[in-house]
Amino acid sequence: MKQLLTDRNLRALKPAPAGKRLVVWDAALPSFGVRVTETGKASFFVMRRANGDPKPARVVLGSYPALSLSDARARARQALAELSVGIHPVRQKAAQRATEARQAQCAVEAVAEDFIARHLAKKRTAVVVAQLVRREIVSRWGSQPIGDITSWRCHPHARRNFG
Repeated sequence: MKQLLTDRNLRALKPAPAGKRLVVWDAALPSFGVRVTETGKASFFVMRRANGDPKPARVVLGSYPALSLSDARARARQALAELSVGIHPVRQKAAQRATEARQAQCAVEAVAEDFIARHLAKKRTAVVVAQLVRREIVSRWGSQPIGDITSWRCHPHARRNFG
């Protein structure tokens, strides 16, 4: 079904039949619509084939009324623009989350805690060495990626010699 989506129309939408979804396409913005579940929950979405991708992509923008119709249209225009140049918004966010997770795993703090768990657990001096590692290394470089730490930064006279 295709009609001009307004706030009044959205409030008047009835829940879909059991086991079905009701889809209403917007007449003002192509490839933009709202999907209503059998419980009456309405979600805005964009459905369009990404440039170079054979399958159409459905990008959920948010649910109504938490997301207003005007904000949903703005997000839809942005998602359509990204899809037209071949960027899939859902895949892009997943890749960004994966990159952030990899960076968090490579942080000095994560590597130090892994070292403590793997190599110091059964040592007699485990508590003392773990405290030393946390105090001297993690407190100084905790959130930085381990690859950014070089030997000259660790040197006690690095500040004097290198600026």
